[in-house]
Amino acid sequence: MTDEIDAELSEIEKMKEENQHLKRVIGDQGNQIGDLRKLVTESLPKEDDWDYDPQERELQSLKSEVGQIKQAEALRQLEQSYPGFRELPKNKEFLDWIQDSPVRADLYRRADSMDFNAAQEMLSLWREREKLREEMGVQVNTQRRQALKDATMEKGSAGGTRTKVYSRQELIDMRRFEPDKFSQLWPEIQKAYTEGRVK
Repeated sequence: MTDEIDAELSEIEKMKEENQHLKRVIGDQGNQIGDLRKLVTESLPKEDDWDYDPQERELQSLKSEVGQIKQAEALRQLEQSYPGFRELPKNKEFLDWIQDSPVRADLYRRADSMDFNAAQEMLSLWREREKLREEMGVQVNTQRRQALKDATMEKGSAGGTRTKVYSRQELIDMRRFEPDKFSQLWPEIQKAYTEGRVK
């Protein structure tokens, strides 16, 4: 049974390493996109290369400045309403969620093109999903603890002493979430394995 626990822990470590690798790959792709955008921007003709009327040039400059101010204000409002939203494109779970729905993929594309209504809608949906998932996680954990408590029974022996019967899941959870307690109980856990008191 100890080998099974070690194998499961090894599997969890592999999954963590794969997750870190995917995050690095996504980060690298983001950098490549930034480099490509820079190349495209540099290859476009400069304003000075065109025959602009001075008033038209000034008007374009003012429009650009107003657009940048609006964009900065919209980004500030998004940051205020959804702190840390700029990190979401690095989150694999978020990207999978986006790709699972054509509607969300369209919202993401529009948000990336500075459509702040689309960004707000997408971030609002993500926040609702995360809240629901968190609430469900709390419920599941509460139910799991109760199930573990119910599943862990004590049996009486002929000598009148009581020996504890452990559930396999209880031991796995204890090793993951309460390693100090697991270490303290390790001699008793080993004994329970040898006596067949782990179900």
